[in-house]
Amino acid sequence: MRAQDLQALREALVANAFVGRMAENEPLARHTSFRIGGPADLFLEPADKRSLVLALREIWSRGIPVFILGGGTNVLVSDAGFRGAVVSIRRALRSMCFNGLCAAADSGVKLPRFVLECAKRGLSGLEALCGVPGTVGGAVAMNAGAGGCQIADCLVSVEVLSKQGEVCTLSTEELRLGYRTSVLLGGGFVVLRANFRFRQGEPDEIMRRVREAIDKRRASQPVNQWNAGCVFKNPPGDYAGRLIELCGAKGIREGGAQVSAKHANFIVNLGGATANDVRRLMTRVQDMVRANFGIELEPELILVGEWE
Repeated sequence: MRAQDLQALREALVANAFVGRMAENEPLARHTSFRIGGPADLFLEPADKRSLVLALREIWSRGIPVFILGGGTNVLVSDAGFRGAVVSIRRALRSMCFNGLCAAADSGVKLPRFVLECAKRGLSGLEALCGVPGTVGGAVAMNAGAGGCQIADCLVSVEVLSKQGEVCTLSTEELRLGYRTSVLLGGGFVVLRANFRFRQGEPDEIMRRVREAIDKRRASQPVNQWNAGCVFKNPPGDYAGRLIELCGAKGIREGGAQVSAKHANFIVNLGGATANDVRRLMTRVQDMVRANFGIELEPELILVGEWE
């Protein structure tokens, strides 16, 4: 971002009573679960919904590149960082409400927290997702899934801010939810709030399934190491982790990045790993799976910023 554009944006936000944090050259490694990533030209953390909408409208109207940051999972930020504005939604969008079998959650709400609150109220349908990190907004955009269920199973509609600056509601049909994808990944919308409808269940039984999901994740995934979740999408009829393990790729390294010895579809930051370490390791794994099985693994991680 040009210095004059950055200054003009900051002045416009201040003039319009933006509330929240603004920082230049903010290291994004501080805000990602990988603990990897170079600086953003401008990092914005609006304190409320009004300031979030204000910031996005100003950014879009000026043609400035923007990346929306939720929980910082499922992303790999380049070592060069992001030339533009990174907007964090976690402070601005964090409320939930419940009404019978229906519930709504702002996009910045942590997914495990939302699922847990639903379980306490006997709302069944997403309990297997309690072990999935990240925010509701990111989970909706990716149609997150685990344990045989996915966000689409209970999602009714989503309130979004369009790139034209308008707040509108999209139905599940309009979202075109698929396996780890939706129209929301195209960059034309920012999720503000998601509306769900659940099945009625027995709270104790739902909580039991929640605990099972959490225990399974702890037993099978490297939760105590820096990672960004599953690296590759599962190919049709198979599992990426199984293919990677059969290739003998468990434990291989590039610099400070390693294919997890616990779950082959995870890459962990052993400490000091760079984004390029992870990218090289991803390429090695793809090459090995292609050579052994003729299958092209598609990344589930979203690559952010400037890359060689």
